[in-house]
Amino acid sequence: MLAKHTKLNAANAVSLADLLAKVYLNEPTIASAASVPLMLLCSRFNNDEQMQEFIVKFETICLASLMNLEKDAEEKQKSH
Repeated sequence: MLAKHTKLNAANAVSLADLLAKVYLNEPTIASAASVPLMLLCSRFNNDEQMQEFIVKFETICLASLMNLEKDAEEKQKSH
């Protein structure tokens, strides 16, 4: 698996994690397939500053998406 490759450096890992995160968030049919290597990359390079910044940005995007879903659900519920 690419996420476990010994020659993978942190900069490339962040780029790969970014791609996997986009797949995870935007492609529900294959999100579970993207989640495993994404978590492997995040855990393997969690001491790297670039990866930490990526994780914070990813969490921010996830939380914003969740808040939008909650807001939409509340508005939909009020209209019915």
